[in-house]
Amino acid sequence: MKKGKTILKNMAQRFDLPEEIVASLPVTETAGFSKITVEHHKGILEYTDQSIRIQVNIGTIHITGQDLEIILMNAERVMIVGTIWNIGFSDGGK
Repeated sequence: MKKGKTILKNMAQRFDLPEEIVASLPVTETAGFSKITVEHHKGILEYTDQSIRIQVNIGTIHITGQDLEIILMNAERVMIVGTIWNIGFSDGGK
């Protein structure tokens, strides 16, 4: 494990905080097949009504479906609605 990751993990444990918060890891939350929220994103790489790719600090998240729409986007969070068929994760070639 890299030294920076070890320090963040130790800090999270010491202060009893979730590691994903301390390390800004992406957090995803789904509601059935119709809504997904991604926290700690770095931007949108692709956006159509059938495919959305989101950059996160450890890679990308690829959502495919039908009638996909971004209904909320700010510096921390992206919320997508539509008929979600698949959610894929890629580590960016690491």
